[in-house]
Amino acid sequence: QEDLFESFDMPLDVTPQQIASEIVDYCENSDVSNGLIILVDMGSLKEIHQFFKKQLSVPLLILNNVTTPLAITVGECLQKNAALEEIAEEAVRQIQPEWRLLYPQENKPKALITTCFTGIGTAAHLSELLEKSLPTTCQLKIIPYEYQQLKDKKNSEPLFSIYEIVGIKG
Repeated sequence: QEDLFESFDMPLDVTPQQIASEIVDYCENSDVSNGLIILVDMGSLKEIHQFFKKQLSVPLLILNNVTTPLAITVGECLQKNAALEEIAEEAVRQIQPEWRLLYPQENKPKALITTCFTGIGTAAHLSELLEKSLPTTCQLKIIPYEYQQLKDKKNSEPLFSIYEIVGIKG
């Protein structure tokens, strides 16, 4: 079983040109006749191809933002002798980031929303008046907000997840 991957270390003081030179050396001493796949984890390397256009005569696939699952997927595809296009397509399917936005459930700052049917200007003015009337030690945040946006989004507005809304004044 031959190695599927070769790593190239890139310390902060090494330029993309130097890494490109190492890759060209690797290609000259290795069989890359079916193409070369470069997995990069730094933005500065995603354009590395510009440093060896003339030296490489094989297809080149560059995948940015490499993760361990992506590397495993590429390795599995290589073991199955998949074409570079297939590997790229499978990588794109794998790269789909999972995400979750979490809002605090406890200890949310308290807030009062000011709003007005006539527009945000009146809500902002009302907010200023309320802020001036509160003691400086008061931890209540006064937030002017567009009436129509509150009406349309109701409780799905992120404001209700970020703050403990104690009231709406308008």
